[in-house]
Amino acid sequence: MSNQSIADAIAAAQQAAANSVPANVPASMGSTAVGAPVAAGAPLGLDDMMAGGVSVDHWLKLTADGIKIGDKTKPLDTIEVYLDMSEIAYNFSVKYNVNGTAVYHKTYDRVTDAQGGPWIATMQKAQSIDPKAYEYRSAEIPFVLAADVESKTKGELAAAAGDRLGLTLSTTGWKKFQDFVRDLARKGIDAKSASVKFTLGYETKQKAGVNDWGVPTFLKVEEVDVVPVLGTVH
Repeated sequence: MSNQSIADAIAAAQQAAANSVPANVPASMGSTAVGAPVAAGAPLGLDDMMAGGVSVDHWLKLTADGIKIGDKTKPLDTIEVYLDMSEIAYNFSVKYNVNGTAVYHKTYDRVTDAQGGPWIATMQKAQSIDPKAYEYRSAEIPFVLAADVESKTKGELAAAAGDRLGLTLSTTGWKKFQDFVRDLARKGIDAKSASVKFTLGYETKQKAGVNDWGVPTFLKVEEVDVVPVLGTVH
């Protein structure tokens, strides 16, 4: 066989191998041929590993009647809290209904769904199920409780001073939070890194055809040097 024939045969074999790789599999994964090594990605740093989500002891629920610490309290009018603004986990979320049950997804980078897979695929799925589904701004906010809160069970605490309480902003909760951030700016407080103390409250919202609901309010805001470490034992 001539050198040209050999070269043609190799080229044909390489093309056949390439054609056998599924379209959704990278060529580097679909062939055993030795080629240029795949370049390693940049090493992950602390910021990468800490991004997305917050760590809390209890999640808050906002209702038309008030604020609840999980299912441990009756609706409360207000809670005194601290907040390190740099710990807020901002995200975009989408909500849709499946057989009457609300389904939520979120992304911290607008590329990947926090539950896995491309965010664009999540949005396409949500809108195929519910054409009215849309992407909305949200945040997971980690408060530090300033004082003990009693449980609805007499003699027990629902949460102790120093516990971390998480609140996820709903579709209508962002506006009040945005007003809070703008108020910080007017007071010369850095909304990205400041530590603040305030009263977390609620406001009842109403709309024809749906049940009443609650949104957060941020009252009596003052800047503090740091969020204090209170005497919580876990």
